Amino acid sequence: MAFKYFNFKFNEEKMKKMFVAILLFLFVHSSFSQQTGTNERLPLKEDKTGFSGLSAILGSNQSDIAMPFWVGSKLVMMPAIGISYGENINTVISFGLAAKFFYNDDQKVRPYFSPKFLVFHNSPSQGISNTDFGVGVGLGAEYFLDTKFSLGLEAQLNYIQARSISYINQSYKNINTGSVVFACFYF
Repeated sequence: MAFKYFNFKFNEEKMKKMFVAILLFLFVHSSFSQQTGTNERLPLKEDKTGFSGLSAILGSNQSDIAMPFWVGSKLVMMPAIGISYGENINTVISFGLAAKFFYNDDQKVRPYFSPKFLVFHNSPSQGISNTDFGVGVGLGAEYFLDTKFSLGLEAQLNYIQARSISYINQSYKNINTGSVVFACFYF
């Protein structure tokens, strides 16, 4: 099913191929690093606290840009912003704040739990603008290729309390699932 509100065609088949390609890359990279014996440990909490980064997030129906920053060895805070535009329908600007609680802090693959708070400002082509609020939880894993770059996958469960119905919120109380693929560069 293609997204009908955008000029580009991005369907489920392309998303599946991209997902399989990422998993294949992670598998191959992991295999070679094990064969060569380079199982280097990533920096511990003293080195990571205060690091920040830039993250591109590709989700089910919109893309976001986030600025993750390390608060501790197992905690990252991530403010994010996103824009969705539906031609002759509306423009939605979203703001979010998520926390990632990692289960480990010294491995290349780091599973995490992530609570989220979301705000959506909906500006329809016709009608009155409004602001919707939501909360969500995510379970995911981030694969650190090195200390500066990571790739990740996340499954989400979200609840949105909407004031109006839009192409993002199909009802006033919306419970939905989602998935995201992301890349982070830390500096």
